[in-house]
Amino acid sequence: MMRLLAFKSVPTHSSRRRAQHCRPLSRPQKARGTARMARFFSYESGAAAQHPARARIDREALSALVGLAGLLTLAGCQQDPYRFLQSGDGGAKDLPSFVDGVPLPDRGLTDARQDRGKTLDFGVPDLSYDACRARAEVCNNVDDNCDGVADEGFDKQNDPRYCDNCKGCAFLFAKSALPGCAAGVCTIASCAGGYIDLDGKINNGCEYQCTETGPERCDGVDNDCDGQVDEGVTFSQNTCIQLGACAGAKPVCRGTSGWVCDYGPDVQLLPCTKDADCGSGISCDTTAGVCPGVVIGNETLCDGKDNDCDTVADDPWTNPSLSTAIGKECSPDPSKQGVCRAQGSYGCNAAQTGVECKITTPAKAPSDEACNGLDDDCDGKIDEVEDDAAGKGAKDAMVRVQRTYKSKTYDFWIYAYEASRPDATASSGGARSGGRSCSRAGVLPWGNVTYAQAKAACAATGKRLCTGGEWEAACVTASADPYPYGPAYQGQTCNGADNTTGAGDSLTTGALTSCQGGLTGIFDLSGNLREWTDDPRGSTSGTPSKTIYAVRGGAYHTPSLGLSCTFDLSQAVEDVILPANGFRCCADKAD
Repeated sequence: MMRLLAFKSVPTHSSRRRAQHCRPLSRPQKARGTARMARFFSYESGAAAQHPARARIDREALSALVGLAGLLTLAGCQQDPYRFLQSGDGGAKDLPSFVDGVPLPDRGLTDARQDRGKTLDFGVPDLSYDACRARAEVCNNVDDNCDGVADEGFDKQNDPRYCDNCKGCAFLFAKSALPGCAAGVCTIASCAGGYIDLDGKINNGCEYQCTETGPERCDGVDNDCDGQVDEGVTFSQNTCIQLGACAGAKPVCRGTSGWVCDYGPDVQLLPCTKDADCGSGISCDTTAGVCPGVVIGNETLCDGKDNDCDTVADDPWTNPSLSTAIGKECSPDPSKQGVCRAQGSYGCNAAQTGVECKITTPAKAPSDEACNGLDDDCDGKIDEVEDDAAGKGAKDAMVRVQRTYKSKTYDFWIYAYEASRPDATASSGGARSGGRSCSRAGVLPWGNVTYAQAKAACAATGKRLCTGGEWEAACVTASADPYPYGPAYQGQTCNGADNTTGAGDSLTTGALTSCQGGLTGIFDLSGNLREWTDDPRGSTSGTPSKTIYAVRGGAYHTPSLGLSCTFDLSQAVEDVILPANGFRCCADKAD
């Protein structure tokens, strides 16, 4: 059955919507419309010839359509004469099977129902007010060609041109990266030459400019392009200087300078202002002003250190031919003598640029001469005896002995203390030999001395080595007791084998104040050191013959019998040198 064509009213358009739905037709649109109209009128002409009544109805519907098109044109819309808005019947009822009693054949067509947007006879979809206008499909999430599917033909899951929901990945070209696409997400397929995707982030592409050249080596370059420079490198051979202050030095990696010896703070490096000052391959450290790892040829610092690694510290100032060589004695006032003259030696100055006289013994005011290895009275003489016109000179501590002992009358002076060297101290016996001896308290006595040396040391002071009789007369008490302190042996009174204070060695002169006698003020006649006396007891056989002399009083290792004043059996050959052998001097008059 033919269906009655009906029209829905068209709402008023705004200028924008009018531009969307009322626009001039293109040539292809006109061609398609002409074909549709030709099919329509061909069908209608055939139907009208067989059914005049139906033809009348169709003509009336067609006239209505044409009229509606005219109204739209007057409203400002240029209409497509070949396409009708709302080609359905808007819900019109089917015509009856008979018009005026005449049956209406449908030529095989199905009776039309209320179409409600369904397709009618010519295969043309019903058009709504916002009709789809077909155009070439592009990737934009829109159905451009009106086929009910958006973006067909575009691989948004794998094609980097349409990846990320049509946005594409072309932005990576500007970031040194070739784009890729996986599961709709932009990826980096590869990086441009000389670039690395170090951080794995897509937004900055291949951000790290680097060309891989192999395993990492010491050159200040990221050879393996992992974002680190010179990491994990080790030197193959230690070529650093190993002498003096350079001993133990090892190479360290210093970037573009390569392996550089680390010599530590005591080594002086070659100064520089530019790379050419350092030699081939070494860059000048202009901040420090030195060539890294290059030791200076001759040190310029006087600091007590071997700055140039030649095993000699401060060698420019240690040459013995120099009058100011380090260690040589000096004085700020060389015109003065003795203790009045400050003494020192040359050493490095505070600026470390050379040497200066460093005072070790400040000057003192002059005083009476003492037997101490010093020129106390500043007259240019050391420990001189009292022989000048003023009666000045070094005075020894002496005690006068006036008594009759063993039927012999004595009147002489004797050293109050065992003889000592002039330079002796409480911790050292001194080193001066061939000079005078001294009698003073608080120093170590003069041991390791021969008979001849002892006799000469006494003579140098205008005195003599005591005879055996003089020595014994000075030792015994007024009651002629055998020990200087009394009739009975006392192990802790004097420094013998039983004394715990000495502990098997000599003590300083006068250390045991209880060990006095026979006259008050004479110390250590028992123990400490055996004392040479001018008391010959025979001679050795053979040639040359040597004289044997008595040594009196015992020593620090002597038992009780040998520590008595009267024991005279201890004897020694004149040239014997023993640590326990010492002496003291006697004189006819005091100093």
